[in-house]
Amino acid sequence: MIFQNSSSMNWLVGIGFFLFAAINLLLVSFGAARLAGVYTKRIATATTLFNTYVFFSRIANMLLLPEIGRLADIARKTRNIHLLGIQYRIILSASTLGCVLAFFLIPTFVEVFRKGILVFERENSVPKIFLGLLNPKRARHLYKILTVSLIFGFGISAFVFHRYFSGLNFMESLKLFGFGISLSILFYVLLTFLSWLFHPEIFRPPGFMGVTLKSLSRIPHDFLILNIFVQAFLTIGVLAAYYAGAVESGLALTAVGLSGIITGVSTILFTIFVDPKAALITDQAIHGVKTEEDVKAVIVFLNLGSIVGTLVAQLLFEPAAWLIMKAALRV
Repeated sequence: MIFQNSSSMNWLVGIGFFLFAAINLLLVSFGAARLAGVYTKRIATATTLFNTYVFFSRIANMLLLPEIGRLADIARKTRNIHLLGIQYRIILSASTLGCVLAFFLIPTFVEVFRKGILVFERENSVPKIFLGLLNPKRARHLYKILTVSLIFGFGISAFVFHRYFSGLNFMESLKLFGFGISLSILFYVLLTFLSWLFHPEIFRPPGFMGVTLKSLSRIPHDFLILNIFVQAFLTIGVLAAYYAGAVESGLALTAVGLSGIITGVSTILFTIFVDPKAALITDQAIHGVKTEEDVKAVIVFLNLGSIVGTLVAQLLFEPAAWLIMKAALRV
């Protein structure tokens, strides 16, 4: 981090909020990939394309962990654990935002994956699909996007210069210039993707895709309920571990290492109970045993369950941190 002032915590919370929302937005869109696979009869290809989304979520997670860890380090030094709890709950609320956005974008993501499958069959290359999204010749309003990206990138960099630094030397000026370039590139990629995503040929109005409460009668209920707790445990796992480490500063590294207690439970539940039933219904739809409407119902109710799960995560945050603290004391 180039910020060396305690007031940079607001930046850390903001970055963490954005990244956490992005991670949940990408991961919850998995159902759209399955429905696109049903439409095209190419489940394996749809799953492969979704794995590229998971790759980007992993990158976002790599960027997230240092930010939330830095917040915990500041709290340990200042002993302001109450503030850390508030900051982490703000970041937790980003998961709800990400899941809500994913829910509204289900029809659009289905079209994204459907077209992605067709393009993959033509190009036979996943990198070409994503490079095509950033191709200046295909981007709408290229110059506007580039101009806005530079304004935001260097505007934020100039604000940082004015707010946090005075009398920078040559090397520090280079760092801030590099920071502005990096932000400009990030905004360019983001805005170009959004321009493509909201293109009339891709964007679909938000909706329930014909799914109603009566649709619940056609699918099992148990894995839908378990999905709520899977999402809750996945959401709080790392944050609860960092929070526990800040409370018990002498066991911070042990607490962070024990985050697998929470995320492990969610992984087990998802792998054994949730994912197999959703996959089975998808395969049955391809073979005519189930209908596309059944797959739509699974996707809609799993996404709704994910939203509920992020709200449950707020309730389980401190109990999960307490569990990790107790485990750390006994290791």
